[in-house]
Amino acid sequence: MVKQIFKIIFLLWKQCISLLILLSFLNSMVYAINPEFVGINYICSLKNNGSIACWFNDVLSQSNVLPPTGNDFVQISSGSTACAIKNNGSLVCWGKSFPSTPEGNNFIQVSGTCALKSDGRISCWGVPSNVPTSNNFTQISVDDIGLFYACALKNDGGITCWGDNRVPSPPIGNNFTQISVGVSNACALKNDGSLVCWGLSIRGVSYKPPLGNNFIQVSAGKILFPSCALKNNGSIICWNTHGDNTFVPTGNNFTQVSVSASHGCGLKTDGSIICWKSDREITTSLTGNDFIGGQLIAGIQTVETSKYNNSHLFELAEKKFSEFFTPAKSKTLTLDNWEYRYYSKTDTYLGILSKNETYVLGGTFGSEIVRVGFRNELIDILVK
Repeated sequence: MVKQIFKIIFLLWKQCISLLILLSFLNSMVYAINPEFVGINYICSLKNNGSIACWFNDVLSQSNVLPPTGNDFVQISSGSTACAIKNNGSLVCWGKSFPSTPEGNNFIQVSGTCALKSDGRISCWGVPSNVPTSNNFTQISVDDIGLFYACALKNDGGITCWGDNRVPSPPIGNNFTQISVGVSNACALKNDGSLVCWGLSIRGVSYKPPLGNNFIQVSAGKILFPSCALKNNGSIICWNTHGDNTFVPTGNNFTQVSVSASHGCGLKTDGSIICWKSDREITTSLTGNDFIGGQLIAGIQTVETSKYNNSHLFELAEKKFSEFFTPAKSKTLTLDNWEYRYYSKTDTYLGILSKNETYVLGGTFGSEIVRVGFRNELIDILVK
């Protein structure tokens, strides 16, 4: 009887994601990779088929920043140099002249001229040699426009920065979930949804972010362009170096925001991209509804996660979120293309469709089925 009820509910599910439910379930999973897809005079975004599309502000930048072809990319970073990671974990860069990129197939995130490996170590090229050597990092953000300044998020929630030694030390604490570096300045998102920013001391310049604890992603401003942040209601807010509001697109249907030295862009829930300067919206050639911004949410698979299966996700979820999935090691049931577990103490279902899309139902999550991500994406974060 339970199987039949579960089947009927899953067949009637609505194609929508409750952001509030997702945040309560996966607060530490949101924006584990910083979606930097806006460069100085260009914008490059991943498409949902794994290919890269770019828009160029002028002919000169187009001749220098033509993207690679193919549909096997899973994450992209745009700055003065653009780089992307392929689904086999290898790295490719293009744009201005730079030293050879590191070889290997164990990269899981790239930012500027640094990349994060699956073992938690950082590899940089053409930059100062004082790169941290430990293996406890989960995200990096790099300024390759100015004198080079970089920060990395540690697996305990702390922040380490290096490069431009004129910049004040980052905030102390172990309550950070995402970082973004501008040009000799940076912002970080705390686990309570609030923001903190810091930067090079310049007369008349303040890095004070807006107040509140409803933010889920931040993109630090570069040079004269404002910083922007994404709220948990899907809206974007931007502020200049004096802490005041500036031009920002309207609506509450955004999932990513990224800014550079001359413009910012937002990815909408329908897969479209809109961009703006500090005083107005601008038109780009990135038309359509098949964009996914700086990272491939769907089916991201690194070398590390490829060895895991559905059972691993069930067990990791039970360990990390026992308040939702109890008792642990509940029996795995199958139905058509589904594998799922029912947790009797919390009256909650956790199901995986076709070994990929992951859903929750019941208990705290309510009576409507909610998609919380893709199996490999969730495992990639839970194992760290």
